[in-house]
Amino acid sequence: MKSYLNRKQVAEIREKFSTIDGMTDRLVLRYVAYPFKNEQAREYARHGFARRLSTLRRCTQNVFRIVPPGTTKVPVKTKLNDARINLQAFVANVYGSIDNLAWVWVHERGLTDRISRGRVGFRTHHTEVRSSLSQEFQSYLQGLDGWLAYIIEYRDSLGHRIPLYIPPGGVRPNDIGQY
Repeated sequence: MKSYLNRKQVAEIREKFSTIDGMTDRLVLRYVAYPFKNEQAREYARHGFARRLSTLRRCTQNVFRIVPPGTTKVPVKTKLNDARINLQAFVANVYGSIDNLAWVWVHERGLTDRISRGRVGFRTHHTEVRSSLSQEFQSYLQGLDGWLAYIIEYRDSLGHRIPLYIPPGGVRPNDIGQY
């Protein structure tokens, strides 16, 4: 059976995957070593964001180990379940990481008296937080608005509606007539 991905795509995925450890370590060290002025900001950075980065790395490693890129054989149900659990944890922690970073900002900038708890975040409706950011970062976040909405939709579905799953198999459109 053929893979959904060609060899070049699999090689590109594996190459990017090989950089995760170094990138994660560097980012974690920057947040853990940063000289925060505010203790709560430091806590969100170290115990929130940095831990979540490590979890994201491990979830990615687990999924790649369980269902490697280029896999053509349908994995057994237990492997699919393990991969699904890691994908769900990944999405929850991506959302949590973004939330942690917003809290780091609000605490470090002393904005907790001006911005209520329910208004902390980086989405479009978090206007108080966004207006406190540099124009350059506001523009950057505007470029991520679609992605943020996408992550929120998956996180909300995971938490409130239908959890993420991996279909047990599939047929490529070009192969439909062969079956």
